[in-house]
Amino acid sequence: MTYKTNKLFLTLLCISLTQLLFSQVNLSEAIITTNNGELKFKSDDDGAPKKEYSKWSADLNLGLPYMFSPIGYKLTGMGGIGVRYSFSQKLSLGLQYDLAFFSGENSTANSMLNGSNANPKNIKDYSTFATTIGFDGRLNLRNIIFGEPENLKKWNHYYVFGFGYMSYRNENNIVGGGTSKLDYPLFEGKGAATIGTRYYRGGYEVRNHLNNKIDLLGSVNFNIVESYWIDGAGEEKSYRNQLMAKIGVSYKFGIKGNKELIDWAYSNYSYSKQAKEVAIENIPVIDKPKVVDVPKVEPKVEPTVVPVIEPVVVPEPVKPIEVIPTPEPVKPIIEPVVPKVEPIVVPVPEPVKPKVEPIVVPVPEPVKPKVEPAVVTVPVVAENKDEVTEPDNMYNVVVACYGLNHLDLAIKYRDSIRKKGFKANVYRSLGSKLYRVMTTSSDEKGSALKVLKQSKVEIDSQSWFYLYNKQ
Repeated sequence: MTYKTNKLFLTLLCISLTQLLFSQVNLSEAIITTNNGELKFKSDDDGAPKKEYSKWSADLNLGLPYMFSPIGYKLTGMGGIGVRYSFSQKLSLGLQYDLAFFSGENSTANSMLNGSNANPKNIKDYSTFATTIGFDGRLNLRNIIFGEPENLKKWNHYYVFGFGYMSYRNENNIVGGGTSKLDYPLFEGKGAATIGTRYYRGGYEVRNHLNNKIDLLGSVNFNIVESYWIDGAGEEKSYRNQLMAKIGVSYKFGIKGNKELIDWAYSNYSYSKQAKEVAIENIPVIDKPKVVDVPKVEPKVEPTVVPVIEPVVVPEPVKPIEVIPTPEPVKPIIEPVVPKVEPIVVPVPEPVKPKVEPIVVPVPEPVKPKVEPAVVTVPVVAENKDEVTEPDNMYNVVVACYGLNHLDLAIKYRDSIRKKGFKANVYRSLGSKLYRVMTTSSDEKGSALKVLKQSKVEIDSQSWFYLYNKQ
């Protein structure tokens, strides 16, 4: 492959990648289509908390370099470090610094062959130490092809492209004793040279999400190097291109809590600085429509009448009449009469004690008061429903928001919350650009606050309060 052919190929590659960048990243993320078909830029007034991602990361890697040399090649090693900034979930740009060692030997070197010292057939072995510094761009193929996933994925695939500068020092052992084409003797000994050149890079990289701070990575890159002299055999006019296989780790900066690098963006991601708990008195009314003040008629609640029960006075029992028994009559002493006559004693019957029956006064049964049922005002809570409407009441608890083109995601998320026992529905306020998944819509503030606390514990700690005045 000649120098001009390589340069033309790499120029066309850079132009196509630039076009892909602006078409896939800028326009798709900055422009939306309205209901009437007009295009306009996205605004920040959608009412949902902004998703915040980290964008800086650093890579550390080790690998095996292979150079296409006519002399031969022995197994060596390399290492590098880089820093990377992700502009979006589809594109990133990094600065890469690598150290590589190349080595090879020629067991068929022949001193009787004609040629110059740079003829590969006259070089017994070589060793080259190279340093490279350059820019590497990465296109996130999964996000470009399939779009933003609903939940966090564990693997990302990248196309790597870049260019840079290589500085290397070459040392080789030359077989002497022959005659060059220009009739000067070939010397035997060591040759050395320090040279700088350019390189162009293309390749494939895969990353595994170990956690929100560390990624594992592996890559295979092909370098086109504009030099014939990396192995010292510059008489053969072919670029000494290289294949590099590397593995390593990546550390993501600015990570707090569940914050993620933007490469791993997903639609259910909920980290945001705006998701702070504030007093309900300080929550602004969002998307408040203009309404005519109508006096609120309070339902008339009849007071509960509790009848007064007069205590029943139980009369004291009547004491029975005390009967005094008649005393026994005194027996008269009769003087005996001669002749002695026995006196006739007439027995006096004992007095009969009257049987006094106690007077039983019946105790009246207490009168059961007639209690009218108390009228209790029950707060209105929306039941599960399949259609999308505006919020039913004023106090609402929001656990997630979706754009107008993600209604299917909102319904899936609503169904998953219902399985946890919540009465979740999808609402869209008048004029809003979002579908909101809510776990309650109530006219009673206290009831809604209880659901808000429960939603923060069982669903999402970033759930918030949403006040809505229905027309």
